[in-house]
Amino acid sequence: MKKLLLLIVLILSVSSALQAQSRTDTLKYRYVNQSLYRYGPYFIRGSERLTFSQLQHEFDESPLGLVSYMKSKKSRTVASVFRYTSLLTSVVTLALLGQHSDNKNLYYGLLGGQLVLGLGSAWYGTQSARYLDEAIWLRNKDLLFPGR
Repeated sequence: MKKLLLLIVLILSVSSALQAQSRTDTLKYRYVNQSLYRYGPYFIRGSERLTFSQLQHEFDESPLGLVSYMKSKKSRTVASVFRYTSLLTSVVTLALLGQHSDNKNLYYGLLGGQLVLGLGSAWYGTQSARYLDEAIWLRNKDLLFPGR
């Protein structure tokens, strides 16, 4: 009877160890093949390279990650608008400089506007990167540890 009980305990412990190994392998598989990583302007999932616009469907299973991704997308759009407006301001400044070289206040105003737009673009670009890092972290957390 004692041998039978010892055999049952041994079988149960081996079975639970194998199940734990199975869970670990599944976690390792998800980590290696499904986690998102940043790689410069691209993102890597397993062996697949994704762009920023291709990321949106990656956040379907992570509602908080999707919220952060949308904030990142909005900040990135604002940064782009500021950057291109700043570039347009510099072109206008150069065009006016060729025509009216005597109005210094106009040039200082346009230069100040260009500086403010450039700083705004940098700030919104930094915010976009921060929100995107947060979104990727939340998505990977939800992927690896669902329900936590």
